[in-house]
Amino acid sequence: AEFEDMNDALFKRIGAVVRAALKGAGVKPAQLDGVVPFGGLSRVPRLQSELLAASERTVLNKSVNSDEAAALGAAYYAASLSKSFRIRPLEVSDVDNGGGVAIRVERESG
Repeated sequence: AEFEDMNDALFKRIGAVVRAALKGAGVKPAQLDGVVPFGGLSRVPRLQSELLAASERTVLNKSVNSDEAAALGAAYYAASLSKSFRIRPLEVSDVDNGGGVAIRVERESG
């Protein structure tokens, strides 16, 4: 409870970030198949409740192991930098309160 009280202002910003991401993608909350929390903070109950409220959901999809997903993403990105692997283009997108950031990594392997 102390952690959540100390970070109250940050938790209140979650809704704005989720709404900005949805708006940027042109998606309404009702169109979501599910919300998958990712990262260590996704285990914090207050963050989960803020995500649920912002996404207009009643349940979060917790079927993804975030540690494995991060490791797989890092391995895929590393492979995209190597000339030894042939991979498909990788696009990483992140949305912030300023509207968003998109990074496209594209390399022809041969």
